[in-house]
Amino acid sequence: TTQHNTTLLHRIMASQRPRRRAPAVSHDEQPASEPKQQGRKRAAKSKPEESAARRAKVEEQPAPTEPLTPLSELEAVRPDLADVWKKTKDWLNFANKRIDDATGVVVAKLLMTNPKLKSWSLRENQLGDEAGKALVEALRTNKTLKELQLDCNKISEEMERSMQQAGQGLPCQLHI
Repeated sequence: TTQHNTTLLHRIMASQRPRRRAPAVSHDEQPASEPKQQGRKRAAKSKPEESAARRAKVEEQPAPTEPLTPLSELEAVRPDLADVWKKTKDWLNFANKRIDDATGVVVAKLLMTNPKLKSWSLRENQLGDEAGKALVEALRTNKTLKELQLDCNKISEEMERSMQQAGQGLPCQLHI
C-alpha cells in the first residue's frame, strides 16, 4: 500500500505539471491533382471540428502555479479527510477512517502547519511505523497539540517505545 500511495502521489504531481499544447493542425483543402483515395484518407484523419475541440480542451486546462501542499496531497489521496480538516477548530477525530501508513505521513505534514489543533484522535486506523516517525517529527514542530490518540494501529512495539521516548520532552500527551 505504501508503494501504491507513493505511485499515486507521483501521478498527482505529474498531472499538475504544465501540459504541452497539441500542435496546430492545418485544414488546407486537398489539391485537385491528388488521387481521390488519398483525399479520402486525409479527410478521415483530420476532421476540423474534432481537432478544434481537442485544442480547446488542451487550452482549457490551466497550468498549476502553486507547489503541492500537504492539504492538496491529502485532497488527492483522501478528499473526505481533507474536508474534515478544513472545518477543524481545536479538536479533530480521524478515528476508524482506514488511514494507511502513507496517508498517515501526509496528515503528519498537516500537523506541522496547524497552529490551533489541540487534540487529535487517529485511533483504530492502519498507521504503521512510517506514519509514527512522521508524527513524532510533526510533534517536535507543533507546540499547540496537547493530546494525540494513536491506540489500535499497526505501529510496532519498538516504534511505540521510540515514540514514547521522543514524546517525553514534548508538551503533547501520546496515547499509543
